[in-house]
Amino acid sequence: MKCLRTTLLILILSFLLVACTASPTPLVNTSPTPGLHPDGTSTPPPSTETATPETGRIVLVSNQSTYEPEIISLMEPLGVDYGLKLDMLPALTTADLTPITRVVILMEPDEGTLSLAQGAPAIQFVAITSQDLPVAANISAIRLHPVDEIFIAGYLTSIIAPDWRSGGLLPSDTPMHETIQDAFVNGGRYFCGRCAPAYAPVVLFPQAALLPSTSNPPEWEAAVNGLEVNRLETLYIHPAAASPDLLALLPSRGTILVGGQTPPAEFQQQWAATVRTDPASVLKILFPDLLAGIGGQDHSAPIILTDVNPQYLSPGRQQRVEEVIQMLADGEIQPLSVPLN
Repeated sequence: MKCLRTTLLILILSFLLVACTASPTPLVNTSPTPGLHPDGTSTPPPSTETATPETGRIVLVSNQSTYEPEIISLMEPLGVDYGLKLDMLPALTTADLTPITRVVILMEPDEGTLSLAQGAPAIQFVAITSQDLPVAANISAIRLHPVDEIFIAGYLTSIIAPDWRSGGLLPSDTPMHETIQDAFVNGGRYFCGRCAPAYAPVVLFPQAALLPSTSNPPEWEAAVNGLEVNRLETLYIHPAAASPDLLALLPSRGTILVGGQTPPAEFQQQWAATVRTDPASVLKILFPDLLAGIGGQDHSAPIILTDVNPQYLSPGRQQRVEEVIQMLADGEIQPLSVPLN
């Protein structure tokens, strides 16, 4: 009997041991797998990429100004340095003043364009102008002084002309057309007084011919012929007259040339110097302030000499011309009121 109880106890313990070591039934995960639909199709995970912000831009509102090429040459690489794109527009509208527009450069703007600037205070504007325009918190000015530039052209053509025989081709339809001839003549006479030559034909120099800037090369050539009746020795060519066709006619005449913009390479041998205003140098200095939102600035663009040929304009004469340029900038010379000697 004792053995039977022992046997039963062993059997019971064996059953209990088997029950404890059996594998549990696995739980079924009823929660959906991310990206997996009940029908077995899947949804791509959400993108973690962010939208690339639009490139900021500089806008140049162009009127085909003489200064346009140098402004473009400055702003294209400068924009790259600051991560900005240069856009050129023939005119400005409200639609152009987008949130990515940082700086707008205006060439001789009118009142309508300036009113657009006043309505966009978050954008900095800079006006390159010869007009007496007011500045504002978001409008800066780079002043051009075309009368001073023409005065220096008259001075330069006289200082290099043997026997004072200098002349100029000038436009008659600029905003300063009523004073441009006086400025040119006064520039020469500031150097040589009455500028009366020693030999015939005896007329007072400088002489000037004025035509509309839309005149064609034959018309400008006829004006040159009229000046050369007086045995012209040096000639200033305003950019309005400086077409390649006209320039091609002049070297064969032996006239020493002065101009308002760099000539083609084939004409540089008879080119004494270029007299020009340089707004780009001021814009380059001003640009970081504009990007920082600092506006309301007012600067004058300097007059400079480039393309100097020392065969005609010696270092001493060049220094003297540059001194007169500085005197004009300082207000020591008034280009329209030079007394005759």
